[in-house]
Order: sequence, then structure tokens, then C-alpha cells
Amino acid sequence: MRNIDYKWRVLSCTALGAFISVLDGSTLLIALPTIMKDIKASMSIVTWTIMGYMLVMTILVPSIGRMADMFGRKKLYVSGFIVFTFASLLCSFSQSGMELLLFRMIQAIGGALIVKTVRL
Repeated sequence: MRNIDYKWRVLSCTALGAFISVLDGSTLLIALPTIMKDIKASMSIVTWTIMGYMLVMTILVPSIGRMADMFGRKKLYVSGFIVFTFASLLCSFSQSGMELLLFRMIQAIGGALIVKTVRL
């Protein structure tokens, strides 16, 4: 019975992490006009905020798959969750467009670790 509970916990954690990481790539679109006004960012910075996240994830996913085979999926998943959460916190404190762009790219590193190390 205990083994079944563990499997459901693992499934819940990995599914939640993958969902949040992928969702974060697209939900920013709704809030961008308000963010752009608040931090006085240019349209190019706002565009790169979205595209940078997707670009970093696209570049890192293949190499992270290899790293997961070498170092273990659980370690990379947990470290990805930590990086993603910390970068999300930094994004919320950003005061300029460049800071937001940098923190989103760091967040994408954590998102790539989460997405690629999940094997459902």
C-alpha cells in the first residue's frame, strides 16, 4: 500500500512541475501590457521576455536529457524546481525590463530542467 501512495505523490509532483513550467511560458502574455507600463519597458524588451524564455528552453532541453541520464532525473528535477521558484521570486521583484528579461531566462533554465527530467 505504501508503494502505491509514493507513486501517486511522485506523479502529482512531476505533473505539477511540468504543468507550471509550460504554463508559465504562455500566461505572461496576459499580463504583459500592465507589466510594460509598470516597469516602463520597451516593446523589444517585452518581446524578448517572451521569446527568451522559449529560446532558452528550446536550446537546453536536448542537453538536459543527456545530463539526466548521467546525474539522475530526481536530482535535476529538484534543482530545476529550486531554480524555477527562485527565478520566479526574482521576476516579481524586477524593477526594469532588462532585469525581468534576465530573470525570465534564468527561470527558463529551471523550466527546462523540470520539463525534460519528467518521465511519466
